[in-house]
Amino acid sequence: MTDCLIGLNRVVEVLPQALAAWTETPIQVVGIGLVQAVPEDVDAQAVIIDFDQLTDVVVTSPMAAKALTDALNQRWPQWPVGIRFWAAGQSTADALPPDRRVEVAHPPGSQGLIPRMYDALDSAARLLICSQVGGGRQFDALSDCVASLRHLELYRLMRVAEPDLPELGRLTHVLHGSASLLEAWLALPESVRQQTHRVTHLVTSTDAELLLPAGTRYHRLESPTPHHVQTVIQGEPRVKGI
Repeated sequence: MTDCLIGLNRVVEVLPQALAAWTETPIQVVGIGLVQAVPEDVDAQAVIIDFDQLTDVVVTSPMAAKALTDALNQRWPQWPVGIRFWAAGQSTADALPPDRRVEVAHPPGSQGLIPRMYDALDSAARLLICSQVGGGRQFDALSDCVASLRHLELYRLMRVAEPDLPELGRLTHVLHGSASLLEAWLALPESVRQQTHRVTHLVTSTDAELLLPAGTRYHRLESPTPHHVQTVIQGEPRVKGI
């Protein structure tokens, strides 16, 4: 394990949190910040003002959790009680205040969350989906089983013009936090990615798995937690077919 060096491909604003989760592991990690989040102005939106009218809130990423927390703290000195939160993964749940009631997707992502929500929601539920601009639309499948479903787009992703790419030649693995972050990796110049042609990629969703080029070595993770990653990378990686 000590010869591993994992690059964490995360949104710049949540990289410190992601790196901190690995401090007590034997694996070395470095941050890869290819994408930054630009907040949307949501403070005056009706859904923030009337947040106490909701019964359930889906949070699709750690950045969405951070942006929602910032927006609510501006409007609500004390958050409304009785709201059930649904997090797309454990790192997303960890980015919410610790006293919230949070249901966590297993496996991570919408595919691990939507079936549970179908069983748990009722026709009186008032549901909010918190995501990046243009995200979270897969949760519209729940619209027929709730009283209302709304979206709150909290931020937009922009690629960093000159990203800091540390120690590419030493990387053994790259852990991609989402399909959109993998897209940013794949958009790097070929000359840059050639430095990492022996890297094994770690992905957490079907969407990300589909993006991987043919011949890519990879592991599909049930969760991006350090403990689970350490277990998975001890096995043989898959090779993406054509």
